[in-house]
Amino acid sequence: MFTVIHASFKRNWTVSRRVFPLTFFVANIVSGVFIIFNAYFYNEYFFQGALDQEFQVYTGTSDYISYVMKNGIFYTLCVSTLLGVGRSFINELRQGTLETFLLTPSSRVAYLIGIFTEQVLRSSIEVLIILSLGYMLGGDLSQIKLVNWIVILFASLCSFFCMGICLCAIMLYLRETYLIQNTLFIIMFLLCGVMNPIQYLPDFLECISYIFPLTHVLRLSNFDSNNLTNDLFNLSLSSIIWFGIGIISLKKIERKIFTLHSG
Repeated sequence: MFTVIHASFKRNWTVSRRVFPLTFFVANIVSGVFIIFNAYFYNEYFFQGALDQEFQVYTGTSDYISYVMKNGIFYTLCVSTLLGVGRSFINELRQGTLETFLLTPSSRVAYLIGIFTEQVLRSSIEVLIILSLGYMLGGDLSQIKLVNWIVILFASLCSFFCMGICLCAIMLYLRETYLIQNTLFIIMFLLCGVMNPIQYLPDFLECISYIFPLTHVLRLSNFDSNNLTNDLFNLSLSSIIWFGIGIISLKKIERKIFTLHSG
């Protein structure tokens, strides 16, 4: 299993570095930088630094820039990892290597873990840029303990990987990436509470937002001691559901591919 993880990690890293070393990296950080600048302009010219009491109750902070900076980090990690894992199999299909890979006894999950790990490593550079820009514009996350950061990062990455498997199955089944990924990321950006707490949404949209692991991650990152256990349970349950749907769907699509070729 570790051999497969290392091989897929090394292959994906080499392809990313040689084929599109700068353009892909820049494209991934644009959304994060856009989020930070939006937060700054909203805070300075629209809110004028004044937020209502409800915002502090929902988020645990009265600092809007810090709130959005934290959310921007998780949103960037989510987008990057979902892109890497979600497009993995369809990229193999487009390169003509999917059937060969599926004929091997290699673990599909290990292959995806390798791609996911490489994507996380590359995303860490993007996160550092967002952190630096956020601090320059007045954000401050120093009040969050390192242990809490480690816990939430581990939980969030696991949930993003689980959703990525399901996205991989959807893209492979529909043979399409661009429309699916952009539609999904726009919906998540609007509904998951990246720029504002989900409690400000209409009730039916707030219910829909709980479908996505990112919503639970952002709620968990508020470190509300009253809801911490509940938020962690919801995130775990959401991750298990996404993982189960993704694995079952991939197996069905794999059988369909073999049936088409054998027929």
